[in-house]
Amino acid sequence: MGIVDDKAYLLNSLKENLSLFPDIEISWSANNGLQALNRRKKKFVEVILMDIEMPEMDGVEATRKIKEEIPDTKIIMLTVFDNSDKIFDAILAGASGYLLKDSLPSKIHLSISKHRKAVRLCRH
Repeated sequence: MGIVDDKAYLLNSLKENLSLFPDIEISWSANNGLQALNRRKKKFVEVILMDIEMPEMDGVEATRKIKEEIPDTKIIMLTVFDNSDKIFDAILAGASGYLLKDSLPSKIHLSISKHRKAVRLCRH
């Protein structure tokens, strides 16, 4: 999986929390949407946790571009606030869902697991 967030402390916290789950492998991380596009080209991942608001390229635009190239990728948006306009834009761009950044690690893990299963079902 990939994780994209411009806040280093949040990115590290997500990595640390998700490392507690043996079935989660973090293949790459990025600080903005542009980096995510480049890293995704080097290594396919089934699920990406994507921050909505970032510099250089926000999560909505990065989601749109990734989904155009690899529609099977599931993208879960991460947001601090339950901002319905931004979340709606992200869903229109192809995001599969969203989570608040302060969600419990178990909730994030459950969401990742469900989205990974959906990718595998689509591929068979």
